[in-house]
This record gives sequence, structure tokens and C-alpha cells, in this order.
Amino acid sequence: MDKKDWYVPILVIGLSAVFVIVSLAVFLTKGKSSYWLSKKLKIGGLIISLTAITQQACTSSCYDPIPPNNFTVDDVYQYDNDTVNIDFAVTNKLTGVIHQRNGEDFSFNLIDNLQSDTVQRDDIMPLDGKYDNTTEEFEIVLEPSLPSGSYNLNLYETKVSEQTYANAEFVVKVAND
Repeated sequence: MDKKDWYVPILVIGLSAVFVIVSLAVFLTKGKSSYWLSKKLKIGGLIISLTAITQQACTSSCYDPIPPNNFTVDDVYQYDNDTVNIDFAVTNKLTGVIHQRNGEDFSFNLIDNLQSDTVQRDDIMPLDGKYDNTTEEFEIVLEPSLPSGSYNLNLYETKVSEQTYANAEFVVKVAND
């Protein structure tokens, strides 16, 4: 910790001690002394200003930023607890958004929960045709012949050939009747 990092907390502690003493003086004069009352207000204002400054400085460094390549799925699929429900009578397309996009290569694989087999894998393409914004909408077209059941959808921030660790995982329940 740098020396300059110690100044503000020590200053706030010192001002708080002075504030207690001045508050005692205001109490003893029963609030009739304008001198002590004005000192109390000034010191209280300084304490509030210093704590506000330290809180503002902490806000930019104390919170973790949104991780890059954060995948979300649109809510139109009755999305619930990382489970996406898709009725093929309505659509076989799954849409979502990549937030804080960092990169050009994204892919997915769909794994059958019962057989643990990969039933589909492909690249994820943005809806507008190119990755040019930090937030990109995407679409995944599921195979129309996919039988009803429960699947794991894994989203990657790599090409299909380089898939190792999923960046996001969802359970997809397909109704294809």
C-alpha cells in the first residue's frame, strides 16, 4: 500500500475525533453558540466529502468488470434456471447475445443428455453477418430432425476445431412432435 493511500483514512479518523469534540462543545453550549455549530457543520461536510471521494475511487477498481464473451440466451424460450425450452412447432432457431465480445471465432456443440453423444456442432455467426460491435446478437439453427429430449448446449469462444472448455452452458429441452 502506498503512503498516499494512508492519508485519506487517517484524515477521516482525525476529522471524526475533532467532530466528536466539537459536537461535545455544541452540546455543552446547548446549541446556542453559532461558532461551535458552524464548526460542526463544516467538519461534518468534510467527512462526508472525503468518504464520498473514497467510495467513488473504489467503485472503478473494487468491482469486477463483466467477463469478456459473456453469452446470454433470449427470454422468448421460457428460459428458466439455465434451461431453454424450444418447441420445434414454433421455431428451431435459438437466439442470444454475446456481451463484451472479444474475438471473432465462436462455436457451439449440442450433446444428448441420455447418450452423451454430440449431436450437432457448428460455428456461431452474428445476426448482422460480421463481428463488429462489443455486443453481438447471434442465432443457432438446430437440426430439424433433432428428436425431443434434453440436451446440453455448450458455447465456446473458439472455432469448432479448437473446442476445449465451454464459456457458457445451458440445458435445452426440445419438443419436436
